[in-house]
Amino acid sequence: MKRILLVDDEPNILNSVRRCLLGAQRLPYEVAVECFTSARAALERAEVQEFDLIISDYRMPEMSGVDFLLQSIESNPSAVRMLMTAYADLDAVIAAINRARVARFICKPWKDVELRACVCEALASRERGAQGTLDGAQLMRQRMHMESPMLMDLDVADDGGIVIG
Repeated sequence: MKRILLVDDEPNILNSVRRCLLGAQRLPYEVAVECFTSARAALERAEVQEFDLIISDYRMPEMSGVDFLLQSIESNPSAVRMLMTAYADLDAVIAAINRARVARFICKPWKDVELRACVCEALASRERGAQGTLDGAQLMRQRMHMESPMLMDLDVADDGGIVIG
């Protein structure tokens, strides 16, 4: 079972994300989703439970999503981290990537199909990481998918070029 931790100070957002992940359009993984409106309570939970994926809102009253995700590294160092935001702040994006090891940003409002695809890719990435290191082609594929999530089928040629299918 894959474990997902969601943190957002708005209960309606948490309920929407939970419905998206557990609704009729099921993920290809069995998942348990835990939701918190308090970043501090979520950190306490992460101390006693390992999560595969941690998704946090960017703007929260107790602490920023970047600070939350940065602190979550201590208790869940191998979890994939995502940040949700309704605000396009380039400085926040750079800080999150550099400081909190954020793998992906999810813009609010999101499209359910894209959110599920991001979550599936994150869980697959975590699974690959747990099985060992990624080779160059896998790293390139993962990076390209993060930069262009709508590209669903790409490959790396022997010469290092990218083949988009």
